[in-house]
Amino acid sequence: MRWVIIFSILFFSGCSNLVGFSQWWNRTTLIDSRGRAFDGKVVFDYVSRDGKIEIPATSYGDIKGLFFTQKTEAMPPNIDMAGTSSDDDSITVPALSSQPIEAGNEAGIAHLAVDDKVVLKCNIGVDYESSGMGDTHMIGGGVCADRDGNLSQIYFRR
Repeated sequence: MRWVIIFSILFFSGCSNLVGFSQWWNRTTLIDSRGRAFDGKVVFDYVSRDGKIEIPATSYGDIKGLFFTQKTEAMPPNIDMAGTSSDDDSITVPALSSQPIEAGNEAGIAHLAVDDKVVLKCNIGVDYESSGMGDTHMIGGGVCADRDGNLSQIYFRR
């Protein structure tokens, strides 16, 4: 038993962005329609390809939301990712391919909320990169839109 504890301590001490079993975190940046940048973090599950985004003190307020990605292009319709009010259907987000954003190979969506009300919907594209034992990141970007049609960009980086 002692060897398991010692190995675990040595293994996880090298994992600077490990949150839990199969869960990692890295930085994210939201650039709003007026060019203001806001930094936050994304916590993601490497296996299920989903997670949470938190970006405090944006022009919308403290943003929290959920996202998911998958390798296929088919996204399930009308997913209430953030568990928020259903009046967010009025937000239309442009396709990633129509934007000058460098995105990864896995497509996804994110619903970002302030006080449980969706303020931004995003189309994202990411790659999950691992440099071996103890270092995994979600790298990519996306485009977000609000109710007024204002576009923001979101980036995921080391």
